[in-house]
Amino acid sequence: MHPIVETSATDLCIAALARGTTDADGCVRAAVVEALGKLGSAAAKYVPSVLSLLEDKEAPVRRQVARALRCADDALQLKALGQLLDDQDVSVKLSAAESLSHLGEVCLQMGQKLLVMLREESHEVRLGIADIFAAMGPAASLYAI
Repeated sequence: MHPIVETSATDLCIAALARGTTDADGCVRAAVVEALGKLGSAAAKYVPSVLSLLEDKEAPVRRQVARALRCADDALQLKALGQLLDDQDVSVKLSAAESLSHLGEVCLQMGQKLLVMLREESHEVRLGIADIFAAMGPAASLYAI
């Protein structure tokens, strides 16, 4: 297949998928965001569609938004992850924190927020954040600055 046709077909498929971010069903929206996140840079132009779901009424959708932003590369996306750290749903908070942990030095400004989360009332949050720091190994020391 000719590379131009292949790229065009890929773009058409991703565009069709991205339209699912407005589906009435939360499970569909969550699955679409998960797929877009896994496509990475190929779906970069649909980041605004993903970010539009930051305040979705369904926690699984917001959790997938946090996971999709694991490769965040700009201030707007980092701000979105910071916003999700304040979500009322524990799984959304932890997904946002885990995504931030994959960004290394890019998200040092969020380090203090992650450390504060170790004092949250929810034992699930405290345990999850401690696990995230443990998984980071020596890189976790960057957050102590």
